[in-house]
Amino acid sequence: MHQKELNPEEFVEVIKKHPFFLNPDSEITKEILEKWIKKQIRILYMKELSSDKIDDILLKCEELELINIKRYPQGILITPTKTTYSSFSDFSFHDNENKKSSLFEISNTGFTNNKYAQLLLDNIKKFPSTYDLTIYLPFFYDLTSNIINDLYTDWHTKLMLSSSLGYVMLQEDVIPDYHPDGYIDDLFILAYCLRETKEHNSKHIIKNYWHYSEDIFVLIEKVYEDCTKKLGEKTELILHKVGLKKFKNLEMINFNAGVFQTLELIRYEKRQIIKMIVEIKEVIRQKCGAEINEDIDKLLMQSPDYDEIIKEVISPNNDTKVIKTTGTITKEYMSKL
Repeated sequence: MHQKELNPEEFVEVIKKHPFFLNPDSEITKEILEKWIKKQIRILYMKELSSDKIDDILLKCEELELINIKRYPQGILITPTKTTYSSFSDFSFHDNENKKSSLFEISNTGFTNNKYAQLLLDNIKKFPSTYDLTIYLPFFYDLTSNIINDLYTDWHTKLMLSSSLGYVMLQEDVIPDYHPDGYIDDLFILAYCLRETKEHNSKHIIKNYWHYSEDIFVLIEKVYEDCTKKLGEKTELILHKVGLKKFKNLEMINFNAGVFQTLELIRYEKRQIIKMIVEIKEVIRQKCGAEINEDIDKLLMQSPDYDEIIKEVISPNNDTKVIKTTGTITKEYMSKL
């Protein structure tokens, strides 16, 4: 039987029959999907596909916006897109960049479809000293809102972006909005979340909702860096305010991984906390009296991890290695059985 090359559309026709791909918000690890694909291709096309070949086709499918590839340190998740469930031949991949207006032109005419973005635009004009930076706030807000409203945006991205919008609407945020710098923290958290989305998700999810002539990916990096320089240590407070500092640890977990990786993450966090306790203890020892230090030692002695704290004091662990992947942890565990 003649073995023809699979084109991306045929490949997706196979993929979307997987139970995980029956709904728009589905996601599946690359490893699980790859095994299933190999079996289906063998049955349907009597053809063997190598892992490298599957990788090549998946990247092509992502380029054509047929699938969404989410990249995390601990693994890769595949999610469907609008095009996954539509006709490939009817879909246009042309950006029509020449027809797009500059965001600076829109800032003069105003927003017609997003009233809150227009309110932000009106408010930032009251502070001309920071307007050169905050001008991007209403446009990043509008972009973030559109991404969240897309049925095919994955749940992880929606949660992260929703927290950024929540911060923008907070009255009691890190820098009050009546302050001249009051909208820079709002802009920072939007830029941070869009940057995380860009780095871990398909860029198309951002590009599809950016309707202006400026390069959005260059703009995200520029705004993020400018806000970070302006805010300094306040960036940590901003992320803690809505729980994003903790939420970022989720990217260390391969969501279909199971208990081994979860335990490794817990051990990692525990090591970090012990390091922090030791550092705080040293600062107190240098700045406070002996009586206070004795009280702290008594409190620490009540902890079941006191021996690990003392060990860190005597011989600090400078191991900064990256969290192991699920596959590595599983193999190491199985080898000991």
